[in-house]
Amino acid sequence: QELTAAYMDTGFQQQIFKLAHDVKRDKTEFLANLKKVALPLQKPILEKWGFEPSPHGAQEMTRAIADFTRGERANAKVKACADQTTMAMYGCMYDILTRPAPGPPPGQRPGG
Repeated sequence: QELTAAYMDTGFQQQIFKLAHDVKRDKTEFLANLKKVALPLQKPILEKWGFEPSPHGAQEMTRAIADFTRGERANAKVKACADQTTMAMYGCMYDILTRPAPGPPPGQRPGG
């Protein structure tokens, strides 16, 4: 919830909007640069929860949360919080980043 609040901050959302504009809403470029934009907000929260305040620590925290959002140990409440945090972090790019990739029309195989 702390990360969600940090990501919902107007200043962060403005940074996300600018980043999306700068990379012309390209998914790959956006995600590559998002880590750099988000890390300053993540650092104090990472430290508070015992993770290294670095990109590696952010990755470790993400893995730890995933343990409770997927698989046998999945917890609906934790998953709902994680989804809210993801929505806030992705900001204006959320729909673009989470939209399924277009596939072939029904009844047609890829490449055929």
